[in-house]
Amino acid sequence: MAETTICTINAVIYTHSGDWAAIPGGECSVSLFYTAASNAFRIVAMGRNPQPVINAPLFKEHQYGRISETFHYWNDGRTNWGFNHYTQQDANTFESNVLKALDDLKKPPKPAAAAPPKPAAKPAAPPPTPSKPTPPTPAPSGGGSRVAAKPPTPAPAPSGGGGGGPPP
Repeated sequence: MAETTICTINAVIYTHSGDWAAIPGGECSVSLFYTAASNAFRIVAMGRNPQPVINAPLFKEHQYGRISETFHYWNDGRTNWGFNHYTQQDANTFESNVLKALDDLKKPPKPAAAAPPKPAAKPAAPPPTPSKPTPPTPAPSGGGSRVAAKPPTPAPAPSGGGGGGPPP
C-alpha cells in the first residue's frame, strides 16, 4: 500500500497528564499520511531517535483543537498530544489538513468505480439448414450445340436356356 504525504511540519511535541510537558528531545518532524486503498490517515512524529514519537491512526471520532495560534492538541485515544508549532503558517497548514482528513473520514466511503458493462453477447447464429439439391438446368432450346447426355440404358437380359451365364 502506497502512502501519500499530505503535509509535514516541525513542532515540539508535548503530552498532557495534568499539565502539558514537552517530551525529551521533543523537537520533531510531524507528518500526516494518507493511504487511498484503505482510506486511512495517520500522524507520524519523528525526533532524533529512529523510533517514531507518534505513529497513530486518525479516526473520525478524534478531535483536533487549538489552545493558541501555534499550540494545538490532538488525542489519539490513549494520549493527549500537544504540538507547539514554530510558525503560525505551520500551525495553520497542519490544522487545516488534519481537519480536512477528519471531515473526509466522516463522509461515507465512495463506492469503487464499477467496471464498464460487458458488451451483450451476440446470440449464436443458427446452424445452416441443409439445402435441397438443385435440379440440373435444362439446356437452352434452339440452335444450341450442346446436347444433354442421356443416362445409359441397361442392356436387356439374355433370353434362352438359361443358365444365367454368358452364351456358349
